[in-house]
Amino acid sequence: MYDQSSLLHGLSLLAVDTNRDLLSSLTEVFQVFGCTQVMSATTIEEAVHLIAIAPPNIIISEIRLAHQNGFDLLGQVKKVEAERQIRIPVVAVTAYVTRGGRDCALAAGFSEYMTKPFSLKELIMVVARLTDRA
Repeated sequence: MYDQSSLLHGLSLLAVDTNRDLLSSLTEVFQVFGCTQVMSATTIEEAVHLIAIAPPNIIISEIRLAHQNGFDLLGQVKKVEAERQIRIPVVAVTAYVTRGGRDCALAAGFSEYMTKPFSLKELIMVVARLTDRA
């Protein structure tokens, strides 16, 4: 068994969703699992601003957001990655399951695709895997 407070120790994570309750829950959970910094944004603009200030180690983003979507955010992340020569895994999450949605998201460059409701344990393990912690 592992010490949950050290699994994600030192990671910086950005969660992007219009659901503030979900963002609050994710913040609490990821802090318990050792994330040093958990940022949240409800819009693409907020997320891009936070990424520009301090690029996180990983991003969890809803695909359907107001005015723009997770694919728009992914495009902005790819620009930051190219400019700073870094890699930021982006996990797509959505409640709107469509045929081919997963394949489309992965082909676009998302690192993982999860449907809501998702298991927090599964999400934590995905984050651990994508940040080489698992």
